[in-house]
Amino acid sequence: RVFDVVAKTGNSVTLQYISPHGEEGFPGTVTLQVTHTVTEDDEWQISYNATTDKDTVLALTNHAYFNLNGNVDNTPTVMEH
Repeated sequence: RVFDVVAKTGNSVTLQYISPHGEEGFPGTVTLQVTHTVTEDDEWQISYNATTDKDTVLALTNHAYFNLNGNVDNTPTVMEH
């Protein structure tokens, strides 16, 4: 899915995706916004907001992956760490 940038500041960006009625077999058009913010304490915050025009199932999450070894072994991807 491709999200559109709908707002940005010096420390945050808000992305939006509109899922049309019937996508993946689910009812309702869903408008989803995700805001990524880096706080003054260097915390990464993710905020989700979604609206729909019909009753539907919605389960939002994040699946970011990080190479936590600091690339000490010069691993080319997260899959090899």
